[in-house]
Amino acid sequence: MHAPSATTPVTKLDSRDFPALFVAADKTSLHYQRLYNWEVRLELSLLIVGALAGLVTIRASLGGTNIDWAGAVAALAFFAGFLFQTIRLIQQPNRFWYGGRAVAESVKTVTWRYAVGGSPFMRAEGDAPETDAARRVADQLLQKKLIDILRMQAKETPLALEMASEEITPAMRALRQRPLSERREVYKNGRIHDQQQWYARKAQFNQRRVGTWSSLLLILELGGATVAIAKMVGAIQLDLLGVFGTMIAAAATWLQLKQHQNLAQSYSVASLELLTILSTLEDQQTEEQWSTYVDSAEEAISREHTLWVSRQSLNASDA
Repeated sequence: MHAPSATTPVTKLDSRDFPALFVAADKTSLHYQRLYNWEVRLELSLLIVGALAGLVTIRASLGGTNIDWAGAVAALAFFAGFLFQTIRLIQQPNRFWYGGRAVAESVKTVTWRYAVGGSPFMRAEGDAPETDAARRVADQLLQKKLIDILRMQAKETPLALEMASEEITPAMRALRQRPLSERREVYKNGRIHDQQQWYARKAQFNQRRVGTWSSLLLILELGGATVAIAKMVGAIQLDLLGVFGTMIAAAATWLQLKQHQNLAQSYSVASLELLTILSTLEDQQTEEQWSTYVDSAEEAISREHTLWVSRQSLNASDA
């Protein structure tokens, strides 16, 4: 594949067109996100297994000792849950998840600013490509910004190595050299509209999850009340109250960790804000106007990501 040049139109920036630091941080964040979610699901599942095993008694002799194997399963499940939670608290995969995501989004922001001529990488007026001297100044400033991100945000995050990637990719350079009208169109579709649609989809997704988990909690609470009444009148002998209590606690814990309601609301606000920003994009006719516009748009996007990291970190510390 030939690298794009200043005379080749660039229609979009893919993830592979971003700096190596973004690729490394994104891969790190996704890895620790999957690890964290897997560990939490496993811990909550083990609690439910332990509660279910405590309902029955399965006795069998082993070496002359009469053992309740159901009790052994319950003890093993609770111990395994304790062990996994201890490992999670020591490793803190959620911290690396949030840290990697913060680095990735910071790099994405500075990359778009550079590639489309936003502040502080404003281009000179006119559609002609930059001079070599101006390009070197922009490149040096971008490299400084990336080093600052690496030193200030990524020093405690174990980033994945990406030896084959570049910090300033050909697509980034090529897009920066295109006329303002083309940069404006790429930014409109590849950044503002793409991010707005992402927020809109995530807002709907989290709103559906709020309904699903709220309904599940109501069903479990109703089930627990029904079981309590049945036990009270002697209709059942099994003590299911502990099981229902454990399932309710597990569902409530998961709902608290995911913060679906808060995310649905904040993503809706971010989506509407970007729609407002998008409505004035075509009015930016000079490089100075465009530079200021990109700065405002990236500030709005960065603000939401900063709030997300703060909410997740605070929620994890309270869990």
